[in-house]
Amino acid sequence: AGIAVYWGQNGNEGSLQDACNTNNYQFVNI
Repeated sequence: AGIAVYWGQNGNEGSLQDACNTNNYQFVNI
């Protein structure tokens, strides 16, 4: 919650759940 990413911009992302699990996105990109 409160976390936004450029979803679809990064081809290295597997799934939203993976991104949340890795905790690599603790910032907001809008």
